[in-house]
Amino acid sequence: MMFIEQKTQQSPKLFMKASRGLAVALSFLLTPLFCFGQQLAATTLTASAPSTDLVLEWSQPPAQSPEKLLATLKQKFGAYNVKLPEALRATGRQFQEAGDHQSALVLLAKSWRLSRINDGFYSASQIPTLELIIYSEMELGNWQAVDDHYSYLELLHRRVFDENDPRLELGLQKVSAWHVNALSLTSGKDRVHHLREAYHLFKDRLAIAEQNLDQSDPKFGYLHESIRITEQQLRLNSQMSKAIVLQQQGAGGGSLLADSF
Repeated sequence: MMFIEQKTQQSPKLFMKASRGLAVALSFLLTPLFCFGQQLAATTLTASAPSTDLVLEWSQPPAQSPEKLLATLKQKFGAYNVKLPEALRATGRQFQEAGDHQSALVLLAKSWRLSRINDGFYSASQIPTLELIIYSEMELGNWQAVDDHYSYLELLHRRVFDENDPRLELGLQKVSAWHVNALSLTSGKDRVHHLREAYHLFKDRLAIAEQNLDQSDPKFGYLHESIRITEQQLRLNSQMSKAIVLQQQGAGGGSLLADSF
């Protein structure tokens, strides 16, 4: 999609001020949908609760290192037993609840790898563990890892669930919410990346909603407004970048070609 805008005489500072205002508007619109951090922890812990037939010997995070625990659990269940990924995830959760996210990640990463081996590269069984990994990475402030994991989470949902499955919309909702929240953490090219991802996710979610929901559903209004705001932000960002370049070069007339999409 291409937008051609006439060159404006406004300074980049005005563009930046307007951009920040629209970002705030977008955040107010989307934050109620999915607040990360504590709410993510609550949803993932509920979704990934272990089955009742899995009982571990400890009710609190054990004193052993995660590497020793991994060896203990392998011995208890067997290296490729189908219950081992669940046991590792349950133990990783206990470390999370104690605030030890580094140790949690050791066990959760192993659980994730085993799920991919046991159930296939694209399998729904990975999703609860991957969401727990994302939570720990967020707590540690590893934002690039969070973004990478959300990209894979999106891929998983698209591969595993059909468009008429509500679990696909739920997954895409979480991913789009991440990109919106990431706008407050990034700037420059990274911010444009999150804007683009959010824009395309909102467009895809609108297409899915048109196939599955009644036109009176309030989600349509929310999605249309989200698309409008992200599109406006992308256009504004393109104008701001080109205005800065033109100002630096001391260029006169011409037009701005916004190709952010």
